[in-house]
Amino acid sequence: MRILTAAALLVLPFAAYAQTPPPGTAVERITLHPGETATFTLAPGKDHQLLNRAAPGTKGAITIRYEMIAGMPTVAATSSLGYDTAFSVLADPDGDGGYEPAGEIPLPGNGTPASRAWQKPLGTINVGDFANGPHGQEGHVPSGG
Repeated sequence: MRILTAAALLVLPFAAYAQTPPPGTAVERITLHPGETATFTLAPGKDHQLLNRAAPGTKGAITIRYEMIAGMPTVAATSSLGYDTAFSVLADPDGDGGYEPAGEIPLPGNGTPASRAWQKPLGTINVGDFANGPHGQEGHVPSGG
């Protein structure tokens, strides 16, 4: 039993690491837990929008922070895109992987911060579907509202 427990403890950090794409990997949406921050730029995919992880302060980047403030889940964001956008937030309040629409956040493109707080638990969140951003050549259907 001790050997199995020790083996599980060795594998757990690698499983968590495997869920985070390496730098430079483009994804369609970014998942955040309370206390996490992500910075990325937008790029077109074939039929979707890509989010490329970037360093804070990168020209044209968006930074999103998810935290608990006064017991309420809060998402704060800044953008240096140069144009206004909005993004969807999907939430997994019970941790079963079933993300559901939690709302949208309008985001100025001039570095002015935007934030939204919720009265209910969100659990893990997933952000993406940036309006007015690149979406590729084929039709794009937003995944939240």
